[in-house]
Amino acid sequence: MLCYFCKVLNLTVAGILKIEIIDASYHLDFSRYTSKGANVYAIITAKPPKPTVQLLVPKTSATTKVTLLGNPKPLPWSPVYPKAGLVVLLPDLPYSPGQAWTLKLEDVH
Repeated sequence: MLCYFCKVLNLTVAGILKIEIIDASYHLDFSRYTSKGANVYAIITAKPPKPTVQLLVPKTSATTKVTLLGNPKPLPWSPVYPKAGLVVLLPDLPYSPGQAWTLKLEDVH
């Protein structure tokens, strides 16, 4: 889904995740979240047009680690806001018949 003029959206999921979009002029909404134990999983439901993906939900820490399921190497990332949201540099995404890929986020809130 494309969101051209998003206002502020606050949503708490399972008591731990918060989405905040503040006047984004262009935002691709192609991620969903789930969790298991202490890990959060971001499911990307469309191949991003750029080799990066911006996730506004997770609150990061100095020890946050991001991996693509099926790829053992940690992915480089940087914060969007101090301690909230992250931009992940993606590797070449493998073919997926369902056009979905999952990022494992460790040590996020």
